[in-house]
Amino acid sequence: MAEPRIGLPAAPREMRTLIQARDWSATPLGPAEAWPQSLRTTVEILLAHSIPMVALWGEDLVQIYNDGYRVLMGDKHPAGLGQPNRDCWPEIWHINEPIFRRVRHGETLTFEDRLDPIARHGSSGEAWFRPIYSPLRDEAGAIAGVLVTIVETTARMKARAAREESERRLGGMVAASGLSSDFRALFEAAPAPFLVVAPPDLQIVAANDAYLRATMTDRATLLGRMVFDAFPDDPVDPDRSGVANLRASFERVIATRGTDVMPVQRYPIRRPAELGGGFEERWWAPVNSPVLGHDGEIVFIIHRVEDVTAQIRAKAAQRRSEERFRLIVENTHDYAIFTTDAEDRIDAWFPGAARVFGWSAEEAIGQPSAILFTPEDREQGVPETEAEVARRDGVTPNARWYMRKDGARIVIEGSTRALRGPDGALQGFIKIGQDVTERRASEERQRLLMREVDHRAKNALAVVQTVLRLTRADDMPSLVRAIEGRVAALARAQTLLADQRWHGADLRIVLLGELAPFLVGQRADLSGPEVFLPAAMAQPMAMAVHELATNALKHGALSVPEGRIAVAWSLTGISPGVLRLRWSEAGGPPVIGTPRRRGFGSRVLEGTVRNQLGGGVTLHWERSGLICEVEVPLRRGG
Repeated sequence: MAEPRIGLPAAPREMRTLIQARDWSATPLGPAEAWPQSLRTTVEILLAHSIPMVALWGEDLVQIYNDGYRVLMGDKHPAGLGQPNRDCWPEIWHINEPIFRRVRHGETLTFEDRLDPIARHGSSGEAWFRPIYSPLRDEAGAIAGVLVTIVETTARMKARAAREESERRLGGMVAASGLSSDFRALFEAAPAPFLVVAPPDLQIVAANDAYLRATMTDRATLLGRMVFDAFPDDPVDPDRSGVANLRASFERVIATRGTDVMPVQRYPIRRPAELGGGFEERWWAPVNSPVLGHDGEIVFIIHRVEDVTAQIRAKAAQRRSEERFRLIVENTHDYAIFTTDAEDRIDAWFPGAARVFGWSAEEAIGQPSAILFTPEDREQGVPETEAEVARRDGVTPNARWYMRKDGARIVIEGSTRALRGPDGALQGFIKIGQDVTERRASEERQRLLMREVDHRAKNALAVVQTVLRLTRADDMPSLVRAIEGRVAALARAQTLLADQRWHGADLRIVLLGELAPFLVGQRADLSGPEVFLPAAMAQPMAMAVHELATNALKHGALSVPEGRIAVAWSLTGISPGVLRLRWSEAGGPPVIGTPRRRGFGSRVLEGTVRNQLGGGVTLHWERSGLICEVEVPLRRGG
């Protein structure tokens, strides 16, 4: 790209391009390369600004202007660039020439709201400006030209003219309608938003301060305009209806000469650019009233509005909240939720309450909440006390037994909370509760189980202590085997109890656990009725049978291949009765007679039966083998 011929920074603006491309040698200024530095600086300054500016240089006041001024040039652009001002603006030269003369003598002049005839875009008209004329000096300090800075005030002047015309019309209408001379003061001071429009074109005549605040407008841009030009619909709103509805209301007023009260309207209004622009959703409650003249004709229409946007949004938020609450309670089935009136009568009954209590909404609504309480609580006045505490304190927690429709009792944990209106008056109660009957039962079972486990563990330790205390052996390997065998018997009994959830154990299964290796070869025979040992008896009984089996394996019938044992049992007496168990051995080594001294196994057997089972044991040393008779009372529970 070629360097700018006047040495100015490149910028994406039309005028810079045109100035660089212009053949200045054909103008009184001569080639741009020969321009003085003062002119170059002046051009650089005006091109950098968006405010309309034009430099008039030399004796011929040759024009060099920026992009802002180009708009004011209208059809005189681009020919006006580099043209003497007199040749470009002959129609106002008689106005400009005296001004330029004064500036060239050193004055700076400002004109407020000057009206100039001007031709723009193919048509002529009038425009208002605030021009500032200041001298431009060359390197020697001599005045070499004029700098004109333009602020157009056409819009403001037209708005002021419209306002003055509107005020004139309003004054005339007030007089024509016979209203008090104080009307204007009352109108301006009214706290409610008021707009005055004049039929038939519905031109805005007046707006009070409250209306301007409500609509984010000002009088300068509002007065004199047609109401629907000032307040159009949002063009991108698919549900727009504000203009159509308001127009229809005005037409009804004109047709009937009567007041028209409109329903609440959704009518978005334009937001000022400094607040982000676009449209802002608003809701209004409008009332349109005619003011009639002496001849009975409508002089103007008073449009009174109330901005109800906050109320509409609050109601919408409340509806959303109520709908959300409804969805929550209708889909909450694990909690009983219902409400009562101030007299504690049920007035709303949700699905969770129906599931928990068994009453349908049709059956429950209208009933006092006392129908859910137990008879003893009703007799003691608990429902009334609960409501009174909630009324006084705002909320009362509760956890008690309640009654289902079918008479079943359930435990509910929850609360009763007072419901009050905006004025603080009691409107009723909301009751929320959870059925924790099964949880409470489970917790109780858990507590019982923990106590049982603790009890059983202590019992097991006591048995182990007894086993260790009674166990004797001639050498360490024998001692280890004896202890391991007895602890294994305890473990088998423990497993049986765990399988039966510590309710007890079947005697036959206890015997099978200890004698299983000998049942395969038909070396052991079991016979007797079904007997369920209480939990506290299972381990000691297993230990006793283990001692008998161990003794038989070491010294008795089970120590030789042809030996056999038989275990028979029966129950006698009133339930739960007395267990009688007979252990007999045959086919083992001949028994010489009663041993001279009791062995370790015998002491363990006798200690277990007597001390832990509360029974008795008798040992008979027959020649064919040992016969052991055990008699123990069966105890309930365990």
